[in-house]
Amino acid sequence: MMRVLTPEFPGRYAELYITPHTTCRDVLAQCRVPFDQFELVEVWHDIERSIGEEELVSDTLQQWGPSISQVSFVIKRRQDGEAEAPVDNRPPQGQRIPQLPSNKLPGGVEVTLAD
Repeated sequence: MMRVLTPEFPGRYAELYITPHTTCRDVLAQCRVPFDQFELVEVWHDIERSIGEEELVSDTLQQWGPSISQVSFVIKRRQDGEAEAPVDNRPPQGQRIPQLPSNKLPGGVEVTLAD
């Protein structure tokens, strides 16, 4: 199970069943939002990362490991004219960002898993 904060009901979560083959696009379809207008975002503290439409959600969840309770998944409306683009996670030239342990992703999402 995956909990996703949806735009239609602020403060309420949709509980979704996922499989190892569930993509971000599948999550958006289950929440009945058009993928061309909305995106799935993982939120960790104040860091947000847009999840690619074909990215496997189970892989994203597993990479967080025991820290998953600090992450949430939120469906957000895309900004006007914003289309899905590859995410460049490289730091700006001359800047260093702290490295997370290998079992974590840089970024965050509000999601919980249930048995």
